[in-house]
Amino acid sequence: MEQKKKREIYFFDRLAKALHEDKEALDAIAEYHNIADIFKILQAYGYLAGMALGGYLKLALKAGDDLKYFLDPETGKFSEDAVFDEEGEEFRTAFDVRHDLILRLIGKTRNHPVFPMLVTVENGKIRGTMERLHNVINWYGIPYAADAVGPLRWKKPQPPPAIERVMNCTRPGEPNLQTFAGKVFGREGKLTLNVCRPNTEEKNLPVIVYFHSGNYQIGQAEEWLGNKFCETIQAVHVSVEYRMGALGFNPLPALQSGEDAAEDSGNFALLDSIAALQWVQRNIGAFGGDAGNVTLSGFSAGGGIVYMMIASPLARGLFHKAISFSVGLAVSDRKAAQKIYAERFARLAAEDCVRYSEEEAVDWLLSEKESDKKSAREWLRSLSPTRVINLFPIASVRMESFPVCFCDGTVLPEGAFDSPDISHVPIMLFHSIDEFSAFVSVDPWIKKRLRAEPQDPEVAADQALCSRYGSLLYGNFNSHQVAARLYPNLDKAIFVGKFNYGHSVKNFSEEFVRRYGAVHGVFLPFLSDQYKMPWKRGNDFFEHVGAEYLSAQFLGCIGSFMTSGDPNYAGSEVEWLPWQPGARNEAVFDGDWERGQVSAVVNDFTYDKLFAAFDAEESVTPESKEKIRHEILSHRWFSREWDAHYGNPADPVLMR
Repeated sequence: MEQKKKREIYFFDRLAKALHEDKEALDAIAEYHNIADIFKILQAYGYLAGMALGGYLKLALKAGDDLKYFLDPETGKFSEDAVFDEEGEEFRTAFDVRHDLILRLIGKTRNHPVFPMLVTVENGKIRGTMERLHNVINWYGIPYAADAVGPLRWKKPQPPPAIERVMNCTRPGEPNLQTFAGKVFGREGKLTLNVCRPNTEEKNLPVIVYFHSGNYQIGQAEEWLGNKFCETIQAVHVSVEYRMGALGFNPLPALQSGEDAAEDSGNFALLDSIAALQWVQRNIGAFGGDAGNVTLSGFSAGGGIVYMMIASPLARGLFHKAISFSVGLAVSDRKAAQKIYAERFARLAAEDCVRYSEEEAVDWLLSEKESDKKSAREWLRSLSPTRVINLFPIASVRMESFPVCFCDGTVLPEGAFDSPDISHVPIMLFHSIDEFSAFVSVDPWIKKRLRAEPQDPEVAADQALCSRYGSLLYGNFNSHQVAARLYPNLDKAIFVGKFNYGHSVKNFSEEFVRRYGAVHGVFLPFLSDQYKMPWKRGNDFFEHVGAEYLSAQFLGCIGSFMTSGDPNYAGSEVEWLPWQPGARNEAVFDGDWERGQVSAVVNDFTYDKLFAAFDAEESVTPESKEKIRHEILSHRWFSREWDAHYGNPADPVLMR
């Protein structure tokens, strides 16, 4: 209960400090009839811009279950007597403070926009919105290229259309088309981005460009809102929508005209990313950003885009620093990928009776004959986007399940990561101690058994073993293995960071630690107090003194890196040493609710130690151990060394 009170007070205190006298809004608030109305009013007047109402209600009041103590049961209006009735006794202290804070909402003066919300970009004028909780200005859904639909499907990005009058960019829009949990949502070919900056007159601010996660199949630019980041670091934040699934990657010969080598690559999501970075170079100055100081960043699949931009000659000079969160170097062989794509699309061709069988359709889709390519291309472009996006289920870090990032020789040169011909920029690489835990939770072998018997100790032991060794493999793949690969050809510093917060049972439930711990993506709540993730629901693990301290340290390191290429700054707890082949240096972010801690360590991971430890494991049955060895941890992006050691067949598509 005490932590719940602290969380509620924290939220209202933030809101109270941000609000100023605003007669029109205050008059509207005075007439509210229920708590939902007051939140809608605050949202309408720009105090809660950029978030769904439900998200704020959950954050502030844990789904609003206790709000009845605020309201008169007969009128539904706020009642001072209601705060102090017998039923509300246990909430008295918290309500007393919160009541005072709410009254403070009605006694402050308004924040006015300092930086213009009306901005002129290359194709017209756009209008943004002020978010007063963090005192920033947001522009949502700015087109950096024309919608990739109709004749532009599976084509490289084209210039955005001219804007007549003024484009309203005040609310988040739909994400790109995707399928998740059996539902299809979003819009095809949406090539837009969001921009956030502090509400100040300052110009030439450092810029960070962010690409979202989702295995190149799901996700959206609003995954990380830049509001807290821009307020704290005083930077410009850009987040990008890019094509996903088989709309974002498609290497089939039918789409290769021979007229444009980049377009023939099939790497459409990467071409989108390059187009977004080019837009930033041409337009970010209008938002007060410095086009000469752009930090490229991304999480998971988005971090993969960071690596592809480092390797791609088409992205040279478009960015100056790079940050990758929780992903390793993984590209696919285009020829092998073509066969897999042909087999998937052949199912649709057989359904449509454009060929007599799937086997014949595969041959047709792989044919290099111009007549076959022409007919296949026309058929491919006629497909509904929903059928296309449903071709590949979520791949869960398996390249064979959904091949992406093809080494085509133009967008991605073969052997690019082993060549000095890369973008020479300083790099930060982050991983977590429980990198694989969330993937284990959704693996069919574990998930089905957990549903049948949630308390089965054998299932818990299997889950723990999968998570422990999968996380060691995945974490090393996402950080030190990348550093070792890039180091010989990179003339800039590499810094490795690791998150352990959530891994210890102190303050965290044993079930939470077993299922998630310092999970894939654990760093995001430290960058944004608006970030939501399924494993974060129903708890306040990231709203305590320890987490606040880690957030301040983390943001300070990133802010320093964006400015100087070095994460060390005056308030750093420890000296963050660059990675070296003989000293696998990393900074570790850890702590609990009462205390955050950053330490400098040398990572001692080796594959030999990993294999020896796994072979000695006796925590699961021999049958489970065999399944984990040859199925659960095999054929992953990160399992090449594991598969080679244990004699598992190699992924036929994966190249590293």
